[in-house]
Amino acid sequence: MPIATSSLKRYEAMRKIIQEKCGENYTPQQAIDYVKATYPNVSTQNGYFASLRHFALGTPDEAVYSASAKAIRAEKDSKEKSQTLPEKRAKKMLTWPELQEAYTKAKELCESNKLNFEKFLLIALYTQIDPIRADWSNMEYITDIAQVQPDKNYCCFTDKDNGFFILQDYKSSKRYGRVDIAIPTHLVEILTKHWNGGGFGGNKYVYSGNTNSLCHAVSRAFETVTGKATTVSLIRHARIDAFYKTDPTIGEKEDLARKMLHSPAVGERYRTAVGTCVNT
Repeated sequence: MPIATSSLKRYEAMRKIIQEKCGENYTPQQAIDYVKATYPNVSTQNGYFASLRHFALGTPDEAVYSASAKAIRAEKDSKEKSQTLPEKRAKKMLTWPELQEAYTKAKELCESNKLNFEKFLLIALYTQIDPIRADWSNMEYITDIAQVQPDKNYCCFTDKDNGFFILQDYKSSKRYGRVDIAIPTHLVEILTKHWNGGGFGGNKYVYSGNTNSLCHAVSRAFETVTGKATTVSLIRHARIDAFYKTDPTIGEKEDLARKMLHSPAVGERYRTAVGTCVNT
């Protein structure tokens, strides 16, 4: 079964690390031992085992990696069902109302030249619409729908006051396919200012850099404004937490899941218990 371009790139990067650490002709056991010894986080291990299995499809090694992936998923599912965040992550948590306050503060700081505009843009992207993963990475600005190519993400401006995001390369793309997200007018204004570069040459991408770089930049932006280096994942937790407190219908849950580009099942795992969030 074909996988999303972003997933394939992530798998290739993981395989490269394994090859660098274990050698070009690594055995399944060498790779598995390295991953377990190097990455204590079960979600990270799960990602590596999925990568190793992908490149071993049709070979005897596939069954070995599948067994490891199955075992680690069972551990991951057990931790998710506990619906608790590790204390270290919980300290970085901001509620959805607090994230909205962060946007207001960031706007004021930016307007008074006390905050970098790019940091303000990132805070806006993760608070002014339902937060997606790190799919702003290398999202290209366009003004003509004819410029759209498969397996790429775009920010399309239809006129000076309107626009929409085109998402095609993201983790759950096989489930939803292309997803278009309307951009609120005030966010269009922020994005067009960034696109035009404030008169300093302009920008081709909403964020120029890989997903890891983007995630770090988001944390730094929020830390500058709030003192907490919250993460993309925690921001998504906060949105789901606030949403479920409204007692949404099944249809509303499915609608939000699509906007956040994850399955409804993932949305359920983002739910919180005893005032804290599940670790996904």
